[in-house]
Amino acid sequence: MTTNRIRVGLIGLSASGSWASNAHLPYLRKSSKYTITALCNSSVDAAHAAIKAYDLPPSTKAYGSYQDLADDPDIDLVVCSVRVDKHYEAVMPAIKAGKSCYCEWPLGKDLAEAEKLAELAREKCVRTMVGLQAHHSPVVRKVKELVEGGKVGKVLSVDFVGAAYNFGQQELAKYRYLNEREVGGNMVTIHFSHCK
Repeated sequence: MTTNRIRVGLIGLSASGSWASNAHLPYLRKSSKYTITALCNSSVDAAHAAIKAYDLPPSTKAYGSYQDLADDPDIDLVVCSVRVDKHYEAVMPAIKAGKSCYCEWPLGKDLAEAEKLAELAREKCVRTMVGLQAHHSPVVRKVKELVEGGKVGKVLSVDFVGAAYNFGQQELAKYRYLNEREVGGNMVTIHFSHCK
């Protein structure tokens, strides 16, 4: 018995490395459920470079436009793994085209963007998901179990301690944008919110 694979259009798989190359590509390549049909990057050339860098099949399509990716009839699911301030413009065309979408958290750079995307997905009856990987962390799940089971008594206060290599005493140039409020991605909206 054969099953049809879900055809994925992946946004943000950089040839030089990215969250998509670390978090999404390994699973998608090994899975019998998915096949990467297309990549969308900042340009067609950048998409071709990623196809070559990760040795994806020559049939993998390269796009430099979110709209062109959304218009591709050979894509069932769009996976968005770019900067938070690009989520809205990256995912909106796919939702309008009726494609299922997986978007890294947070969905938008602010509540208004997230609400617009969620409302359109409801109107279009599009299946969507946001990535909250830490919710599935064994440590986070165990703490939740202990608290909900009353094993630690009544919780009066909480301290959250986490490690984020991209925040600290020295600012890494490639992550400087995370300190810009208008981007919407920072220690609280990304790292902390993944674990709550």
